Amino acid sequence: MSLRAEVIADPARLEELRDAWDELAVAAARPFCAPGWLLPWWHSAAPAGSRLFSVAAFDGERLAALTPLFLEGGALLPLGTGATTRVEPLALSGCEKEAALAIAPVLAGAGAALLRLRGIPESSPWPELLARAWPGGHAWLHEDERMPAPSVELEGLGFEEWLASRSSNFRNQLRRFRRRLEERGGRIELVGGDGLPAALAAFVELHHARWAPRGGSGVLDDRVEAAVSGSSQALPPDRFRLFVIDGPDGTVAATVLVAAGGEVSSWLNGHDDRWGDLNPQLQLNVAAIEHAIASGDRRLDLGAGTMQHKERLANSAEALRSVTLVPPGPGQVTTRLRLLPGRARLALSQRLSEEQKRRVKRLLRRRS
Repeated sequence: MSLRAEVIADPARLEELRDAWDELAVAAARPFCAPGWLLPWWHSAAPAGSRLFSVAAFDGERLAALTPLFLEGGALLPLGTGATTRVEPLALSGCEKEAALAIAPVLAGAGAALLRLRGIPESSPWPELLARAWPGGHAWLHEDERMPAPSVELEGLGFEEWLASRSSNFRNQLRRFRRRLEERGGRIELVGGDGLPAALAAFVELHHARWAPRGGSGVLDDRVEAAVSGSSQALPPDRFRLFVIDGPDGTVAATVLVAAGGEVSSWLNGHDDRWGDLNPQLQLNVAAIEHAIASGDRRLDLGAGTMQHKERLANSAEALRSVTLVPPGPGQVTTRLRLLPGRARLALSQRLSEEQKRRVKRLLRRRS
């Protein structure tokens, strides 16, 4: 298969490809790669001064692959950077290698010092495929970080079967939490339609209140809030899922999830600490699991990092890795040096002659 690659620097062109792009995201079961999630981010939350630099690959007139990226400060980054993980290139099943061969030379033409893919599944072939396909020699890959990502495998299970797979202690606690929630006048609800704007506003308030004592949210700000509001309208109704717990005086807990192709990914949550004794996040996630099973979804991704309520729900886990690709060329050495952790830099410096050290310092100063 010979693919034709196209640079996309105009958001209007991405909008034209929305339906075909979404088909790729659904086929790959990548909720956070869908245009309904990433285009609102680009329109509302992209960094000032950044430039769209996505690449599409076509088999004739059919969209065969899409790499949703932008350029900022000499780096190629995935759309959604800072707000979401699991954003990577998409391609028709079985043509990933051909897609990388078409896409890599176009990405090289951007002249970026590096390409970063943040929080992608360990099983993703894209870093290695792009590195091997890079023109001018094999690009260098550096793994920046690795994070656990617990999940709930649901395929073939009914809700009662899944619940029976949990410990008796878990089931007893869940029943107790639900009974106490009802006694306090609370109820769990999946919000949609006209109720979404108010529920999203409550979610934002709860999330900020929850993280304020910890220095504030590392994800949510005014621009990302606008992007998520846009996504709530852009995604099909059952692919943007906002579960809430409503109490007598309003919403006391909320969690946002995004779905595609049988995969449901948890994004962010928040709750009122006054209701913390009822483990609201556990209850909301159980409601999300019950809904996912009823919808025929195969897996619920609980998000990167381990927390007690995630560990109690999960029956599987994978690793997410953040990878930096550094193109070959004159600047590769200095970029690689900047990426090395302190101890590795020290070990390298101890093997260099004084003249080599001086050359490296001159290169680093020149590129700073």
